[in-house]
Amino acid sequence: MERLIESGSRLFCILFIGLASATLARADAGVTYHGRLLKPNGEPVTSSAVHFRVQIRTPISTNCLMYEETQVKDLSASNGTFSLVLNDGSAAVPNGEPFTLDRVFQNRGTFSFGVGKCSMGNSYEPGPFDGRVLAVSFNDGDFGGWEPLPSQAISFVPTALEA
Repeated sequence: MERLIESGSRLFCILFIGLASATLARADAGVTYHGRLLKPNGEPVTSSAVHFRVQIRTPISTNCLMYEETQVKDLSASNGTFSLVLNDGSAAVPNGEPFTLDRVFQNRGTFSFGVGKCSMGNSYEPGPFDGRVLAVSFNDGDFGGWEPLPSQAISFVPTALEA
């Protein structure tokens, strides 16, 4: 899969973006996100300290921040390819949100959020088939701020987390 991402004056190409949910029975298992970062000229990003901010959010209608962690990856020898695994203990800044990764994917109960965590309201009651949104942004040190990648839908999978 190839995607072109344009934000401001920077253009990045992401190749092979995959998303898979691992079994959360193990404490160190989580969501895996793979990709490749390319500069506007087609050359791979080869920074030794690329910061990735990974967020899991409620569906777009409420857009509440449920989970967030920051990871730092060395892409100097990977030709721009990276792999991020949430909740595996490698985060430079671990999840500071009130929900654990397994709770984030449960479609029961009501989630309450602090001020500024949602684009609308401050609570979310998931429907039985609601998915989530994975939002990833990065900073390779060549510019100020975070460069967002396209959001990815995480579809509901019955009994995957509750079995």
